[in-house]
Amino acid sequence: MWLLFLPVVWWAGAITACAIKPDTNLLQILQVLTEKLDQPFSISYTPYTMRCMFTFTIAYVSGIGIYYSQKRNYRRGVEHGSAKWGDAVSICKRYRDKRYTQNLILTQNFRMGLDCYKHKRNLNVLVVGGSGAGKSRTYAVPNIMQCNCSMVVTDPKGGARRSSLKRTGTSQLN
Repeated sequence: MWLLFLPVVWWAGAITACAIKPDTNLLQILQVLTEKLDQPFSISYTPYTMRCMFTFTIAYVSGIGIYYSQKRNYRRGVEHGSAKWGDAVSICKRYRDKRYTQNLILTQNFRMGLDCYKHKRNLNVLVVGGSGAGKSRTYAVPNIMQCNCSMVVTDPKGGARRSSLKRTGTSQLN
């Protein structure tokens, strides 16, 4: 199919070659090319004809090569994004560590491994919510109970500390 346009490319090269003369600048070449395009089939052979046709052919083949080498992930219909991301099981498999205790618990179904180099994700977490939203109960306490890393937990009322002490059966957290 691409070969059908090759005569047009050669014609454009021959017309351009007719516009090129020694000691002319680009502006003069463009003016002569405009005049030549008024009579598109008045082509004459010049010393520049073969060079121009070859240059135009190389540019045409390069353009086709670039067209075919591009990754075509257009995602028709979802150009502006989609809410579909994936199910929790497949995403958890990608980010979790096989050893259960070496994970940061983020939700009931999603855990992220503590080895940042493996999954290339940051492990810094900021939990924000109003009073009584379950920040300590659903995030801080389960991760504290795993005792798998150092943590900084701001707990002004001390609820997370008290519940952690009850669960571990000790009188002090280190």
